Amino acid sequence: MLHKITIGLLVLLAILIGGLGYYSHTLNLEVNSLMGQLTTFQTEQTSQIDAISDNITTFKEENLARIDGLSGKINENLTKITVLEGEIGEILTAIGTLENEIDKTAARVITLESKIEEMAVLSRSVLDANQIYQNIGQATVRISDGVFQVGSGFILDDEAHVLTAYHVIDDLDEIYVILSDGRTYLATETGSSAQSDIAVLTLEDNPAIEPPVLADSSNVRIGQPVVAIGNPFDISRAITTGIVSQTDQVAEIYNTQPILVANLIQFDAAVNSGNSGGLLVNSSSEIIGMVIARIEPERGDGIYWAVSSNKLKRVADAIISEGKFNYPWLGVGLYDITPEMVQTKDLGTINGVIVGEVWDESPAKDAGIKVDDIIMAINDVPTDSRASLISYLGEHLSAEDITTFIVLRDGILVELSLEIGIRPLL
Repeated sequence: MLHKITIGLLVLLAILIGGLGYYSHTLNLEVNSLMGQLTTFQTEQTSQIDAISDNITTFKEENLARIDGLSGKINENLTKITVLEGEIGEILTAIGTLENEIDKTAARVITLESKIEEMAVLSRSVLDANQIYQNIGQATVRISDGVFQVGSGFILDDEAHVLTAYHVIDDLDEIYVILSDGRTYLATETGSSAQSDIAVLTLEDNPAIEPPVLADSSNVRIGQPVVAIGNPFDISRAITTGIVSQTDQVAEIYNTQPILVANLIQFDAAVNSGNSGGLLVNSSSEIIGMVIARIEPERGDGIYWAVSSNKLKRVADAIISEGKFNYPWLGVGLYDITPEMVQTKDLGTINGVIVGEVWDESPAKDAGIKVDDIIMAINDVPTDSRASLISYLGEHLSAEDITTFIVLRDGILVELSLEIGIRPLL
């Protein structure tokens, strides 16, 4: 029995050995096959790597050549940039030189303009009085009460209106206007402003005389030459010459009662009784004012007044369109600051206008203006004197205008809003 088992084991062992041998042989065949495949793969990969290496070498060589070419171009452009920078530097230097020449030329131009202006001023200072007289003398008229010559006037427009001074015609029962050629017309009073000493007349017939030009009197300058044309002492259309002495003045004009008139041009061309209502003319034959008065002979000479052309136009336009001129009104008594006030009130300047009185039921009272307030400005326009304040009021403000006043009160600046009123009739 044991023998059979042994034989069986040996047979099994032989089978196992045979199987292992077969497996070993098969495995060896597979290993050899894999080795062959690996060799083939290595050969292929080596071939591909060599090809890639060759491509990299070729790419490197080509790009190195390109880089060398680009480097050469960069160096060439850097050289060009250096040259260009040098040229730019030269251009900047030339520009600097040109700017200096331009500055010198501009200075020469300014000098030339100054000389031209001096020549223009000189030319304006030379009056051709006869030419001015020929240009507008015929527009000057005489005002008569029917018997005596009482003053002067001038043709205002082509609608038969004549402008004259209020005090010339104030107490006349009949008004006659005598033209330069002797024609005589009966005239009626269209309207007047006693506070401005201006009256507008309308002739019974249109004389067909070209009216003179009203200049912008804000352009009038101290020292410029002027011509006065009027009818003093029954002398028809007398002419005198002088210069503008001052602007924006005020003066009391006497008739039945004194009237404080503003917006006056002060001049020194001689005028006398009968000149009131006549022309004050610039070198361009334009009216810059209407003569109304002179300083009393017992007080001095060489000081005469004319209402500015801007005030004339403003008042005349209102009278012709509305029949009246509503004179702007504050309702205060105003005085110039004295040197003593500057010291006692520690003002530091004499510029400004002191309020001496405030009337009841007046715009100033309603606005809160008080006695001893110092008015420094209206609507940001400095008021350096009573004359400048009243002149600004008369030429630039109207009833119901809302204005801003700057007043100095007890050393503090106060801003007040004021509605302009209408000055009560005299």
